[in-house]
Amino acid sequence: MPETENEFRLLLSVKDTADALAVGLTTTWGLIKSGQLETRNIGRRCLVTVASVRKFVAKSEHPNPSEAAQ
Repeated sequence: MPETENEFRLLLSVKDTADALAVGLTTTWGLIKSGQLETRNIGRRCLVTVASVRKFVAKSEHPNPSEAAQ
């Protein structure tokens, strides 16, 4: 997917989300089911919001110190 196209997209397919996060589909579905990634349904499609992907990555870069101690 060209970088310029990503700048304008608000929703990603589950596969595109997995590719963007460099994880598998099972992991991506797990993140969706746990509420860490937000989705929107359009017809039969489940699409992940780009905003939730960015939030997830930002949170992953700066983990909560109390969670790391566990």
